[in-house]
Amino acid sequence: MFWSALAAALYCVQGRVLAERMVTWADESAYVHLGYLSVTGQISLFQDELTGSRMPLPFWTVGGSQVLWGRSLLAARLTGLGLGLSMASRRSAEHRLETPMRACVVRR
Repeated sequence: MFWSALAAALYCVQGRVLAERMVTWADESAYVHLGYLSVTGQISLFQDELTGSRMPLPFWTVGGSQVLWGRSLLAARLTGLGLGLSMASRRSAEHRLETPMRACVVRR
């Protein structure tokens, strides 16, 4: 438990530092803006003017962060950081629950 908490704390600190200091690129800003436009209903991700195929969940997630916390790249990056932390902690909890069951399995 201690090591999981320490890893989560280091993940959060390093993620926050990188979220503030990383240099952006054109695609990142475009994805954040498309997410904002799709959440606010100004565009559809499946309209003919947008070429390619897009899975909507990442755009809705990043766009939702723009609606909730204002339009900033930092908000989008911190949303991704939070989602990563929640998935890692969920997997860690699942692993802790499965471990005692593994000891009960009889191998032949």
